[in-house]
Formats: sequence, C-alpha cells, structure tokens
Amino acid sequence: MIERYFPGRPVEVIAHGTALAAPTSSGVASKPSPHPFDLPDDGLPTVAVLGAIGPDKGSRRLERMVERVRRDGLRLRFVLIGYHDAENGPWQSSDATFTIHGRYEPSELPGLLAHYRVKLVAFPSTGPESFSLTLSEAWAAGLPAIVPPIGALAERMRAQGAGWSWTEAEWRSDDAMLARIAELVDPVASDALAAAGRRARDVVQQPIAEMTRRTLARYDACAITIPEGPAFAPERVRDALGYVRWSLSDGCQSVREGSASSGSEAAPAQSPLHSGLRRAARGLRRSFAGRAFARLAPARIRNVLKRRLP
Repeated sequence: MIERYFPGRPVEVIAHGTALAAPTSSGVASKPSPHPFDLPDDGLPTVAVLGAIGPDKGSRRLERMVERVRRDGLRLRFVLIGYHDAENGPWQSSDATFTIHGRYEPSELPGLLAHYRVKLVAFPSTGPESFSLTLSEAWAAGLPAIVPPIGALAERMRAQGAGWSWTEAEWRSDDAMLARIAELVDPVASDALAAAGRRARDVVQQPIAEMTRRTLARYDACAITIPEGPAFAPERVRDALGYVRWSLSDGCQSVREGSASSGSEAAPAQSPLHSGLRRAARGLRRSFAGRAFARLAPARIRNVLKRRLP
C-alpha cells in the first residue's frame, strides 16, 4: 500500500519479533493454564480461534458458525482460547460445541492447543488485519491456520503456505466459510492438514533482538545529513528572535521620563516577542497568581512592568 502511494520509494517490511519457543517433538511446549474445560473424547475435530475477539475479529461470525454446526449436524466443534465481547469466560455450551477458555499467557498456548486437540486455527475477521502475533503463536505450536483473503494475514499465508486463505466469495458468506473449515478438518483431508502443520513448524520466527537490530538500522539509514557550513553568529540568532536589551534600571528611568513627558511621543515599535509577552502578562494579571503578585511586589517593580507590558 505504501509503494502504491509513494512510487519509487523502496519499502522494507520488518516482521514483528517474538520470544516464542519452537514446539517440541511432541508438539507440547508448556503446561495448560489451570482448570481448562474437558472435551468429549468422541473424535470430533476442534477448530480454535485465538485472542480477544470483538466484532472486527469476527465474534458475531463465530457465534453464527457455531449455530450452523448445530443446525447442520457438522462433525466439528469450536474453542475460543481467549475471550470475546459478549463472554469473557471460562464458559462452555451444554453440548460442548463451543468452549470459551478465557484469558491465557502466550507460554500456555501450546499446551492448551494440545489439551483441546485443536486441528486448525481460524481467523474469522471481518476486515484486514495487521501482522497478528496470534498467527505466529499458532504456527510456533505447529498448527496450520485459515485466514481472510485480505490484509497482512493473507500476505503471510501466501509467503509461508502454512495453511489456507478463504476465497473472496467464501469470506463473504458465513456458510461458505464454515463449509471450507469442515472440509479441511474432515478425516479424508488429514494428509493435507498434516502437511500444512509441518510447514507451520518450519516457519522461522524472527527474534525480538533481530527485529530491533533491523529497525534501528533503518532509522540510521534514514537519518538526515546536515551539510557543513558556517554557523550563524549567536547575535544573529538572538536578533532574529526580536531580542531587545532591557534592564530594571532602564525601566525605572523610562518611568521617570514618561511621567515628565507630555505623552505626545509616539510609542516605540514592539517586536513579536514583546507582543507575545504582553499577551501572556495580560492573562497572568487575571489569574490568582497575578493578583497575588500585584499585592506583594514593590511598587517600583509594578510600575516598571506596567510601563513595559501595559
């Protein structure tokens, strides 16, 4: 998108760094968080959705797909490892078709995915997403995913091949999205699912240190080099700011001279800085601090200020 609006400007995409550990040979890299729900050992494949899910991440779509699973008697179930805007969890439907695990720590996720016997991770977002650390977490746990056909999720999926993207037509229909999920977790597609899982385990997760190094290198490359040249004299900078030398004794003398004059003399030209000070002084004069100063300051000081900042 940046290249579209700024043609001719090279863009380097730096992936988010993660501190995720690679899955062990058993696929379990951690223990599940306390008190997870149990699922019936009935052979139904589990599809997981990860993270905090609101309408933009597909919470309503997820609810509708759960209802269609019940309506059509599909052989799968959903588990939300995380929470959504209508239910923080933990919660489980009476038929175990839908489970909301509740909050979790990233280090707990591989164990939770194994506990719920997850076969596929789905991202039912209603719009384009950015990088998505939860996709990184799913791949680090060795699980394939299915994602929308737009946004960074689709770009990452095309680059890695560790799962699938819905087509544009599928993504616009809850029924079509669910039909594609059911097709992918069907036992007849087990070989393709296993192959996608192997590709997920092979995805290289960029360490945080490498992300930091590459980011700082880009900042260094973009630093503006100021050409060498003669420096401005301090007096020139001072005068450009409208500086006018003034002291308290000068002000007192001006007061004395002003009291003896006829008032016909034209007022001296004032600099922008002086005008700004006048406005600030007027504002201060109306404040509590200004009124207190007017009562406490010696008359000599007040007269000078009135003369200089009327």
